Amino acid sequence: MGIILFSGCSVTKHLPEGEVLYTGGKTVIQNKSTTPVGGTALTEIEAALDKTPSTKMLGGLLPIPFKMWMYNDFVKYKKGFGKWMFNRLAANPPVFISTVNPEVRIKVATNLLRDYGYFNGKVTYETLVDKKDSLKASILYTVDMKNPYFIDTVYYQRFTPQTLRIMERGRRMSYISPGEQFNVVDLDEERTRISTLLRNRGYFYFRPDYMTYQADTTLVPGGHISLRLIPVPGLPAAAQRPYYVGDASVYLFGKNGEAPNDSMMYKNLNIHYYKKLQVRPNMLYRWLNYQQFVRNAQMRASNRTRLYSQYRQEQVQEKLSQLLNFHSTVLAWFSSYFSGPTLFPVLHWCLLLFCLISACYCFLRAWD
Repeated sequence: MGIILFSGCSVTKHLPEGEVLYTGGKTVIQNKSTTPVGGTALTEIEAALDKTPSTKMLGGLLPIPFKMWMYNDFVKYKKGFGKWMFNRLAANPPVFISTVNPEVRIKVATNLLRDYGYFNGKVTYETLVDKKDSLKASILYTVDMKNPYFIDTVYYQRFTPQTLRIMERGRRMSYISPGEQFNVVDLDEERTRISTLLRNRGYFYFRPDYMTYQADTTLVPGGHISLRLIPVPGLPAAAQRPYYVGDASVYLFGKNGEAPNDSMMYKNLNIHYYKKLQVRPNMLYRWLNYQQFVRNAQMRASNRTRLYSQYRQEQVQEKLSQLLNFHSTVLAWFSSYFSGPTLFPVLHWCLLLFCLISACYCFLRAWD
């Protein structure tokens, strides 16, 4: 009965001057793509264009303007029960055409088309004013996908010869290859893959954002694109050279933060501690032995495996995190310069058994 009584009320009588109430939107797809990438693109585009109007309940499932009824009936109250009802049920302002901002939404949707290879696609909108009430309007979006573009060739260019050799050897694991539909998700994953590949070969400072793509749609007409992966302008020199692991030192601080005042050498591990060493040296060495994660025994003994490796760093961190002695592990890296560029990896942990805050400094040196 309450709903029937409310239904006779106008939902636009208390709208701010110059505003038009948004009653919903509809999206029409033209030249719909049937590729898996196209399906993903459409899902994201529809999410970008979607906006639930305040003339519906339960996230748009019921076409009942309950929120607008509450807004119109209680917006005039400044205190008391009426103000409480307004704050409780209609405090958020109604959805207006101006707040939906369809211009921005179609720009986002158009960029999504480009991201997934629909370079000729287009998104437009039309505002449809209600014939019975000029203060209400809906929006009709039109998405014309047109043809997708597919990758024709992928080149690695302008990197150092040593870097290029590593990249070419790892090409078989690439996320992008000729014949696949262009999409930025795969391009970003490819940059991450190459960065990880290089960091596992000693390139400690290399990052995915040190690479960028150049795309050319004119070399091979008919919906094909040629890609060039190149270093960004101003790529730091430190990111273009491999680094080698040097000797390691461990600093064990007292439970109240007292600095180490004694030290000992165990194999090639320099252990600094406060007053009395609370951990067996062989345990520390085993936990922090960087070389143990080299699978091949012959390579493990060679100097080549002293190259910094992101994989082996992660294995050391994982090994430490599995130990019940430690509350948490954090590995941070710093750089300094002596006779040449030198890396200082710093590992902080909390040893719960002795309440020790400890730091491990492993020294790495870059070799030409």
